[in-house]
Amino acid sequence: MKIIAGISNSHKPDEIEAYVNAGIDEFFVGYVPKEWSDEYGWELSNNRRETANYQYRTKEELANVVDLIRKQDRKVYLTVNAHEYNTHQTKLMLRILDNIRDIKFDGFIVSNIGIMLELQKNGFDIDMNVSIGAGSNNIETLRFFHDNFDNIGRFILPRKLTIKEIEYIARYAADNKIRLEVFGMAAYCVFNDEFCFTWHGPLNKCFCQSPMFEFREVRPLLFDSTWKKEIKAGSPESLYQRQPAIVNEIRQEKTAYYSKNPKPKPSAYELGNAYILANLGKCGLCTFKSFKDWGIEAVKLPLRGQSFRGNIAIVKMAKKVIKEPDPTPQFCRDLMRSPHFCSGSNCYYDYPYSK
Repeated sequence: MKIIAGISNSHKPDEIEAYVNAGIDEFFVGYVPKEWSDEYGWELSNNRRETANYQYRTKEELANVVDLIRKQDRKVYLTVNAHEYNTHQTKLMLRILDNIRDIKFDGFIVSNIGIMLELQKNGFDIDMNVSIGAGSNNIETLRFFHDNFDNIGRFILPRKLTIKEIEYIARYAADNKIRLEVFGMAAYCVFNDEFCFTWHGPLNKCFCQSPMFEFREVRPLLFDSTWKKEIKAGSPESLYQRQPAIVNEIRQEKTAYYSKNPKPKPSAYELGNAYILANLGKCGLCTFKSFKDWGIEAVKLPLRGQSFRGNIAIVKMAKKVIKEPDPTPQFCRDLMRSPHFCSGSNCYYDYPYSK
C-alpha cells in the first residue's frame, strides 16, 4: 500500500527528498497562478485551499517541483478539486491547465463532474483520481464514474465512512479492478466534505475554523445527545452573533469538566514527542492492515501546512505499519509510545460522536 501526501511551495528540495526517504510514494500539489488570483484573490481557490503557501504560483516553480519528484522516481498529481466552477471559472481553469500541459503529471485529483467532462473533451487523457469532494460513498457512485469516464484512476473514499462501509466497497472494488485510496492519519474533518461549501482561508474563516467548530467539538463530550438539536434550533446568524458568549461558555464548561475528569499526566517521553501528537490530530494506524488485506492501493496523509519535523515522524510511523507483516493494534500503540493518545477520541475511524 502506497503513501500519498501533499506538499506546498514552502517545502525546500531537501525536504521533499527527506519525505521520499521517509516513505512517501506519491505527492499531490496545488497550482494557483497569477491569472487566477488576479481574478479571485485568495478568497476563492481552484482547489479548496485558500492559504497562499499551500500553492505553487508560477509555471516555473511548478515544473521544478514536478521534475524533482520525478527524479526521485515518485508520482505527482495536480489538485483541480473545487466543488464548483462557474462557466467563466471553467474556461479560465482550462486555459491554465493548457498552459502547463507540457508538465508531466501522473494525473489530476478532481471533484466536479463538469470539470471531468471538460478535461476529457479537451484531450487531458491522464488519470483522474476522484476526490472526496465527489462523494464516493457507495458502490453505485463507483459504477457511475467508470461507466461515464474513460480515464478514472483512484477513488478517494470520504473520511466519514465507517470501517465496515470501507470494507464493503473495497471488496467490490477488488473484484472489479477498481482502485481505491483512503485517509489514514491527520486532518480529520468533522463535516462531510462533499456537502461542505465553506472556505479554508485565514482571511475568510470558514465554519469549522470559527468558535462554532469548538462548540461542535465540545458538545458531544460535555453534554448528552441533544447537542445537535441545540444547534438546529437556532439560526446560523444567531449562533454567529452569540460567538463571544459561546466561547466563554465553552471555556467554563471545559474547566468544570476537566476538574472532575483530569487528563492523565503525560510521561516525559510524551512531552518530548508532543510535536508528533500535536500534528497528528487523528490516527488510523491500526486500520492499515485491513486496508492492505482489502486491496486498497494508497493511504493519504494530508500534511500540508504542518510542521516538517512532525510530518517526517508521521510518515515514518505510517511506513513501518505498512511494512509490518502483522501490525497488531498493540504494535501501533507501541509506535505511538503514548497510551493516552490511543484512547478512542483520537481514533480516525472510531470517533465517539453519535452518527
